Amino acid sequence: MPTAIKRLEAIILSPLTSKEGWSYTCPKCPWNPPKDPNDVEDYVRVVRTDPNHPKYGYLTSINLKYPKRCNSCEAAKKRNSRLGKSIARVFGMSAGIGSFYASYNYPKLITFALLHDYYSTNDPIDDRARLVEELNSKLPGAIKLLKSKGTLGGTFVLECSTKLIWSDLATEPQMWRHHPHVHMVAVSNFVHWKKLSNYCEMLLPLGLGRINLKAPRSSKPVARYIGKYLAKDGFRARTFGIMRKVPKWERQCFCKHDDMSVNATYCNCITGAS
Repeated sequence: MPTAIKRLEAIILSPLTSKEGWSYTCPKCPWNPPKDPNDVEDYVRVVRTDPNHPKYGYLTSINLKYPKRCNSCEAAKKRNSRLGKSIARVFGMSAGIGSFYASYNYPKLITFALLHDYYSTNDPIDDRARLVEELNSKLPGAIKLLKSKGTLGGTFVLECSTKLIWSDLATEPQMWRHHPHVHMVAVSNFVHWKKLSNYCEMLLPLGLGRINLKAPRSSKPVARYIGKYLAKDGFRARTFGIMRKVPKWERQCFCKHDDMSVNATYCNCITGAS
């Protein structure tokens, strides 16, 4: 089997998370116990490093109920955790702005893809990377258009799914179909149904597809939905607009600020005040 096809299979078929076991684990993880909600806590005391080390030579507890992940799995887990916090900040920002402008009360899940009619036959890995780069080059124009229609900022991640096209190998070459697209969670305004058609088609002149627009009510399902693409393709989540460099005191605030004092600079939930 050609090397390019093996590499493509690794991208398409690589197990990311196990529905039966612990998420973000692989055969290389040093400790991966069975996942059983009925298991009791099982702690052991171990020496973290050299017992004679003045700073790190101390006993610590390890819970054998949970896995010990390898470096790559631990990095993927932390990357997904950061994305979840980033999406939660989008929901918190929308709730805060929605207290004053009801049109922004709920964030929007925006999905759009690159329009192309290309079928890969020779080197699917290179073709896939080329299409992703083409989509990436169109993102500044797409974000500019979204901002002109009321989007203030958000978090997004790229994904490129690959589908194996059935073909008769005796008469035609093997083909693959790539589908590069963007998943975005944005602080965006409400779109009336009479204007929805024009809104969803505004990216067509840029060579991008129609927008799939949703208004989710909870951040956790959205984080799970988008987080799997981070682990699968290795793309980095990015932010734009008002979600860049969010002040520290606003990062974990999910309150509506209609009861905040006039001279307050941040919400009382940050300081723990009642």
